[in-house]
Amino acid sequence: MKLNRKDIIVIALLLVMLLSANIYTLLFADNFFSDYSDRLWYVLVTIIGYIGGILFFNLRTFFLILGIMQMLILPIEMSSLYLNGQPVSMPFMSWIISTNKTEAQELLISIWWIVVVVISIWILYGWLVLHISKDIKVKGRAKPIILGVLMLMLTTLSLIHFSNLNKNYTAPSKLVYAHIYAWSFGMHVGKVFPYDIYLQTFRAFKHQKEMDGLVLLKNYQFGIKHRSDQDSVLYVMVIGEAARYHNFSLNGEYERETTPLLSHQSNLVSFSHAYAEANATDLSVPLMLTRATAENQVIAYNEKTVAGAFQEAGFKVAWLSSESSPIQYLQHVLPTLDTSWIAPEETVFDESLFSPYRNLVTDKQSSFLGNSLLILQTKGSHLSYQDRYPDNFAIFEPCFKKGTANLSFNKELMTNTYDNSILYTDYVLSTLIQILDSTERCSCLIYMPDHGENLCDDERQLWVHGSYDGSIWEYHVPLLVWYSDSFQKRYPEKVEALKNNRNKKLSSKVIFHTLCDMANLYEITDRHNSLLSDSLVEQKSIKVLNGKGELIMLQ
Repeated sequence: MKLNRKDIIVIALLLVMLLSANIYTLLFADNFFSDYSDRLWYVLVTIIGYIGGILFFNLRTFFLILGIMQMLILPIEMSSLYLNGQPVSMPFMSWIISTNKTEAQELLISIWWIVVVVISIWILYGWLVLHISKDIKVKGRAKPIILGVLMLMLTTLSLIHFSNLNKNYTAPSKLVYAHIYAWSFGMHVGKVFPYDIYLQTFRAFKHQKEMDGLVLLKNYQFGIKHRSDQDSVLYVMVIGEAARYHNFSLNGEYERETTPLLSHQSNLVSFSHAYAEANATDLSVPLMLTRATAENQVIAYNEKTVAGAFQEAGFKVAWLSSESSPIQYLQHVLPTLDTSWIAPEETVFDESLFSPYRNLVTDKQSSFLGNSLLILQTKGSHLSYQDRYPDNFAIFEPCFKKGTANLSFNKELMTNTYDNSILYTDYVLSTLIQILDSTERCSCLIYMPDHGENLCDDERQLWVHGSYDGSIWEYHVPLLVWYSDSFQKRYPEKVEALKNNRNKKLSSKVIFHTLCDMANLYEITDRHNSLLSDSLVEQKSIKVLNGKGELIMLQ
């Protein structure tokens, strides 16, 4: 294998481009590695793949194959590294697969410089590959030497994995241990780029298949008896987006007034220690709507949602969303409801919900004048914050301008823009309550976001949500319950319990049981997990899902 000076320079440049994501991970994704052996593993897996390739192909073919298998998916890895500070995860790949055109455009605008860099690298890479000599191939004495180095590295890799597995696991038999070793070895290799992309893509499609299995729940029954009230009841669940507890001033812990309307709202209870069980929408919403928890997610795919429970009890159920493209989980749920309204385009604000909402609860011809449940999904404070509210809500300045991308990590700009979106959420929720109150029905409204948000709060400089570490700002969220005067007259003991429970530590798993408790669906209500119960048990420790979908203990 003879290499001239030109070949050496070309090969060096190609390797730098191919290894850019790996190098970035080693240098900057510190939280991805637990100790030095993790870094050594990452380096060895990366090098072994390259050594193995050059043993079988000439260099031009080798780099051409890698260009197809690795360079084309480089933007995905770089996007995850940029947004999360970590390589790709299954939720990240699932989001990419299921995202709509508008969301994709918003993301690409936010990371435009990565797109430019990657396209430039693609062009340069292709040009360089064509300038490698065709006949360069490992042969002669070099081949057994390189093969020996490869075997040494593989042996080292196996020993590292064997040592780490022994520290953390024991098995009842050698066969079981062998299976665990093989499986965990593959999973660990799957954390290294580009193998991580292929593994997480497989897992994302597998997750999609699980979603498809929700169709089989069509005939599922909770065993709830049909309810009928002489005076109809109306309950509303509002699912917020990316709202963090700290920035809601009505809780008395924020220096600026972001919730002036809710702060003066009567019959409103705010919970001080409520936590979402996941920091990504795809993971958190199924946990909010079902009896599933972070520790037992499978229930979300084996049972119907709270909407199905209410329908079984004879309630009319509606879903209203300002999101034009619901998450995959909901695509199987929405067709089973009595009615649904989905925003016709992505650019609308949350106030677009007012009209269909008002029509359902006030129109005398509406079938929802009887016992009803309305579930509203809002955009809330989802990135880009400046596009979530009208111009007249840009109170806190300087802030990002509407229609522009978040191109800066300037904390002041980010926080001001984010707080403007909270100010708008205050207006939206207050209006929904006013409309509900005007019906004079026995009614309640619950508001809880799917997760919180990072705003470069500490030395890690995390922003948005879905981080792999899982920061407290992504989980500690506002939880509000409003009740009508007629609900208080009918259920004074429930209102009293609601007020007494406001400072208890709890998670989003209370949503399902609180809604069912409101409607007296006692067959499936766990009153130890209802905000309306004097038997509510405070959760001393809360387990949540991080951005990788892993179960962690909330600190």
